[in-house]
Amino acid sequence: MHCVSTHDNGTIKTDALITDLQAMRAEGLIPFALVGTAGTTDHGAIDDLNSLATIAAENQLWFHVDGAYGGALF
Repeated sequence: MHCVSTHDNGTIKTDALITDLQAMRAEGLIPFALVGTAGTTDHGAIDDLNSLATIAAENQLWFHVDGAYGGALF
C-alpha cells in the first residue's frame, strides 16, 4: 500500500499521485489499483473522481471509489 499526499481537506493531490506513480514504476514496482473516496467518514472529503478516473485509465489501474459517507450522493 502507498499513501498519496492530500490537500488540507483530505482530498488526493492529483499532481502528487502522478509523480508517485512514476516513482513507483522507476523503482520497479507495479501499481495496480487506485482508491478514491466519495465522502470520508471523518470530514466528508470527496476526491476529484473524474480526474482520478482519467489517471487510472491512463495508467491501466483498477479504480475503486469508497463511498463510506457520500456514496448516496452519486
